[in-house]
Amino acid sequence: LISIFSIDFFSFLDKNERGRISNLDGLRFILSIFVVYHHTIFNYHWLYDHSDWSIEGYPINQNMGRFAVAIFFMLSAYLMTAKNISETKYFIKFYINRFFRIAPMYWLSSTLCILTAIFFGTHTTLKSFLQQFVFWFDAGFFDGWKPDFNGFHQAYLINAGVAWTLFWEWFLYISLPIIIILRAKINSFSLTMFLIFCCTYLFCRIDYILSCYLLCFACGFMARDLKGFLKVSNTIKSIIILVCLFLILATGSDPLSLHKIFLDFVLFFCVCEGGDIFGLLNCKGAIRLGEVSYSVYLLHSICLFYMNKMLIMIPNNNYLYQLSLSICYIFICFLSSITFALIEKKGIKLGRSIYQNYVTDLKVCQLK
Repeated sequence: LISIFSIDFFSFLDKNERGRISNLDGLRFILSIFVVYHHTIFNYHWLYDHSDWSIEGYPINQNMGRFAVAIFFMLSAYLMTAKNISETKYFIKFYINRFFRIAPMYWLSSTLCILTAIFFGTHTTLKSFLQQFVFWFDAGFFDGWKPDFNGFHQAYLINAGVAWTLFWEWFLYISLPIIIILRAKINSFSLTMFLIFCCTYLFCRIDYILSCYLLCFACGFMARDLKGFLKVSNTIKSIIILVCLFLILATGSDPLSLHKIFLDFVLFFCVCEGGDIFGLLNCKGAIRLGEVSYSVYLLHSICLFYMNKMLIMIPNNNYLYQLSLSICYIFICFLSSITFALIEKKGIKLGRSIYQNYVTDLKVCQLK
């Protein structure tokens, strides 16, 4: 995939923004493809075995997806903390940009799920149809679970129910004003360590899952606080990344558990400090695929669903299935590059236009 997307044909995905960290884009691609591998097993069992949404018997694939979510949360917190916003109108700009960055592709993914449910579902009344319809277009503000649509049982699994992580992303964005104010008033590192302490020893006794998600965000803050601290060569950083990745994926415990998140952090921090896995994360193809990772995240399970629907009609052959998966992975990335250019970029441009046309005249208001 990295080789394919390094060719000049995909140069339309290149961005020349100042201050952009290329190896973090490469990391986004690795994380997104881990999520694809993770949901490949779920899709197979769901459609072939007619079983529950399960990944039983594939511990490495299971760890891949959980690890990717933990690092995505850290990455969001790391990037958001860099936004030193101190004026109300710039917060408005941030939220407008975030909404139009997230919502258009989310709506496309939901639309594809609904069309699939209409085609493969049974029937429903008009009233329930309209009631169910509304929940699918919330742009991830609420829980990732969606109601069954048109009699299609667990319709939200068509896109693997990935909207649940967007709920936590919005939680971080809405908390951003409080985070920035507190980090400005209190020593940022001390504040981060206090949050880590609360997650590790207090919150976990009330809600373990919540404490894990908050700890991931806190680790993202800590990576920002410690920026520039790691004074070793990129070769050493790359070795540390690979050792951590092996320990995370090959051992049995959940990468999204309290004790394993600290190992996730070591890997993430090495990447933030310039580690690139011996140049892999800085490859042109990896950077481009990192740019389209959000589309990959929202579309991959839908593509896998239709691939399995087609293959289920012919005798099961392992070699044919592996070949089909390889082609499907390439198609997912190609489709995502198109949706990025036609939908994501248009949404980003629309958000900027709305801010420039309707918000720039707002009176500047300093946050106190």
